[in-house]
Amino acid sequence: MENVQLLSKRLLQIIKESENGNLPLKDRVFILNILDNPDSVNKLSLECLKKVYHIWDREYPNHTAMIEIINKANSYLYHNIGDEKAFKHLYDVYYYHFLSKNGTAGAIGMSALTLCNCIACRSGLTAENCKCEENNASEWQNWNPDFHASIAYSGGNPFFMEGDVNKRKEFWIWYIDTAIQLYDNPGKPVIDFSTSNIKTTRNTFSPRIQSCETGFIKEKLGKIIDMTFEDMLYQEKHVNFSKIEINTICLELAGVFHEAFFHDTRNNKVKIKDVREWPSERQWVIMNSIKQDMYKQNPEEGAWIESQMIIHPDKTYNIHFIYDEYELLSKIARNHENLLEEFKVYPRSRQYTPEWCHSILGMQPQISGNEKQTPSYFFA
Repeated sequence: MENVQLLSKRLLQIIKESENGNLPLKDRVFILNILDNPDSVNKLSLECLKKVYHIWDREYPNHTAMIEIINKANSYLYHNIGDEKAFKHLYDVYYYHFLSKNGTAGAIGMSALTLCNCIACRSGLTAENCKCEENNASEWQNWNPDFHASIAYSGGNPFFMEGDVNKRKEFWIWYIDTAIQLYDNPGKPVIDFSTSNIKTTRNTFSPRIQSCETGFIKEKLGKIIDMTFEDMLYQEKHVNFSKIEINTICLELAGVFHEAFFHDTRNNKVKIKDVREWPSERQWVIMNSIKQDMYKQNPEEGAWIESQMIIHPDKTYNIHFIYDEYELLSKIARNHENLLEEFKVYPRSRQYTPEWCHSILGMQPQISGNEKQTPSYFFA
């Protein structure tokens, strides 16, 4: 294997001479090989994500999802805390949320997603799985976390002559130096990501104990899965799919919005049409009843507003309930009138009310004179 210092010198020369400032994948493979295993390579990808976090934080300062991914990756890769299966769940839960972001924030979201996928599969970037070069023709899923991070740091894609070439060179020079630090001391994070030093309004209250794991709720979820499978097969008799996605928004004032999609083997997203009237129940009705059932388990925690469910071909599933993570709520759920009604119908303890809700809940119309309505949004 090439001497680390000689390799570093050679790669720095490639960066210096590059017209677009990019360090090609075919050259990055050499320095990644010195890290020897997927976990070490994923540490380097994690450091890249940390490197561009400040850019993300400027646009989404209250984003708990990105902090969660970085913290869990940090704990798993450096301290062996957790399970790689958790990153498959994070990928599924936040896939479409990050995919909806544009510009540099979108590139950082893609860096986070591809990192989750690499950790879940224990498939860090190595010579064996680098068969295709990153280019303007390949899909973003084939790009690596470090490349996505370089796009964010420089402000654009080198293959479209976007962004700042000098910033891109600066990123890749830092990248080589970081790889050498990890080579010399693989157990020590290069960038200290201390959430105590990050200003966010993320929730700090105790974890909720409301659960969808009780028998009758699991039966309801099983029924939704069966109904959705039947609808999909009614629409596409011989479909090959990788997963089904179900998104539900349950609002007392605006109503219930329920959509289901399947992803074919080429990852095309196809909506499952509402082709039949079920004789007794509809999926959205059942989901709304699950919301009510879970609320009754522990009312002081409040009720969830949206749910995101990923169903696999064997009918196993992951489901994420959004109670008050503002950055994950849809536009209609963020509407003040809709939020006020949710808190009125499903009052909760102040302990489980995030700070961003306080100003909204304080915006009460006057009844007469200086007298203001006293809403029952909280338990006494």
